Amino acid sequence: MQPEKVCRSSQDKVLCGVCGGLAEYWQVSTFWVRIAAIIALIMWFPLSILVYFVCCWLMPPSDLQGMSREYHQARRAQSGDPGSERRFRTSREAYQYVSDVFNSMEQRICKMEDKVVSKEFQLNQKFQNL
Repeated sequence: MQPEKVCRSSQDKVLCGVCGGLAEYWQVSTFWVRIAAIIALIMWFPLSILVYFVCCWLMPPSDLQGMSREYHQARRAQSGDPGSERRFRTSREAYQYVSDVFNSMEQRICKMEDKVVSKEFQLNQKFQNL
């Protein structure tokens, strides 16, 4: 399944995750995308560096992409979108579904909390405030 948008990879990254994100989007090995990036770096040095950092700046991180998709699905469900309505056979199924939703939210909040309290986030905040 191809992702909806190109986004930087949070797991498969060396510098910013651009090559990993492109590999995920194109569904190819990260090795080949990095080889193509190295060839571009050799052939068009200044341009390839500029393009890489522009992509790093423009492409959103993959964890934010997933959170955004889930946010919009939840908003559609709250607005009464008929396609998002769920029917449960038993109360146990309903309980399990709600429990899974809350566990998922808790995991996402923990990830956000880890990111916000990290040294990297604090350093990025200081750079942005300059």
